[in-house]
Amino acid sequence: MAEENPLSRKVPTQAPQKPEPGLFDSVGTFPVWLLKIINALTPDALISKTPPPKKKVRL
Repeated sequence: MAEENPLSRKVPTQAPQKPEPGLFDSVGTFPVWLLKIINALTPDALISKTPPPKKKVRL
């Protein structure tokens, strides 16, 4: 009979979570404080809205 090696089982690993950037750090070229203001002012309807379907253009 074949015995299972407990170390050979694949265990799903979680990706290491990055720490949240500080208020005065930058993400790309934008400061985090500006991104938080934009996120607070943007209505939820615009954030969760799905993009319109692409037009089929034939060349």
